[in-house]
Amino acid sequence: MSEQSYRPTWRGSPFQTGKRYRTLKSAPALPAETRLVPGEIIIYEQSSYSRYDSCSIYHFGTDSGEERTWLLPDDAPLESWHEVLVPVEDAK
Repeated sequence: MSEQSYRPTWRGSPFQTGKRYRTLKSAPALPAETRLVPGEIIIYEQSSYSRYDSCSIYHFGTDSGEERTWLLPDDAPLESWHEVLVPVEDAK
């Protein structure tokens, strides 16, 4: 992820910084080229908020340095993250 610092989302984050997660399915992303790849293991970095898009953005990275994001609209429940990601213990 870039060195840019983001303003955290108002809704908080269910993820732990530095923890690994396996993607279960593709999901909305911002920008689109950072879309989650099913089966990929990613590392949580931080959250941000887009007022323009009215959504929270959760930022992840891969071991190879690629950025991944998950976009969660304001009207979607935060608990829906379980449908998209699952924690992975010490996976590489």
